[in-house]
Amino acid sequence: MREDVVRRIDAGMERRLEAVRAEQAQGLRRIGWKVAVNAPAVQKALGLDGWLVSPLPARRALHEPVFQIPAGARIHLEAEIAMCLGTSLPARVDRSEAADSIEAFAPAIELVDYALPASDLGAMAEHGFFHAGSWIGSAIGPFQAIGPRFPVVYRNGGRVAGAIPDQALHDPATIALGTAALLDRYDERLDGGDWILCGSLIEPVACEPGDVLTVDFGPMGPLEIRFEG
Repeated sequence: MREDVVRRIDAGMERRLEAVRAEQAQGLRRIGWKVAVNAPAVQKALGLDGWLVSPLPARRALHEPVFQIPAGARIHLEAEIAMCLGTSLPARVDRSEAADSIEAFAPAIELVDYALPASDLGAMAEHGFFHAGSWIGSAIGPFQAIGPRFPVVYRNGGRVAGAIPDQALHDPATIALGTAALLDRYDERLDGGDWILCGSLIEPVACEPGDVLTVDFGPMGPLEIRFEG
């Protein structure tokens, strides 16, 4: 990755971390992290050599499956798998340690707002790569690979999106290892109780007020979310 690209991402990430650390200083519970830009074609277009990571703000975590779309926003839904760590995970551990640190998995939804600035990687890093909200379902036990048939997304009962094979999650330990390594450069680390959103499994689906979107995660069960304006 070019040095100027790295500098812009680092500057934006530091500003993002400052905001999330301020939330924690006010007593808000730490949520965790998201894998950002996991689509290979998007990575190539942005001059990246892999996916990135971003903190999840507590104020953006949904407490019920209802999302109020702000005026001027262009909200899209991403279907993801979330994993929760049972123990802390520093950088430079081996694969077995990373796998052992994972406690549970859950189906998850990330909402992104494409009205946010997209012309500069620093700006994208600062707003969390379009992050607008997260809804994590009930935790389940061991990892279940759900590709290539799932997830499937339905808007108001009609199918609108399906799984993208080259974005399927096959090896959660790799995500844990990569996240730990990326966080180390910002003097952060994965802690027990942290959730990681492991990256979108679909093409993002546009959402409008009045929509009800259902994501069928196959063996992991469904998630449903309603949008209001």
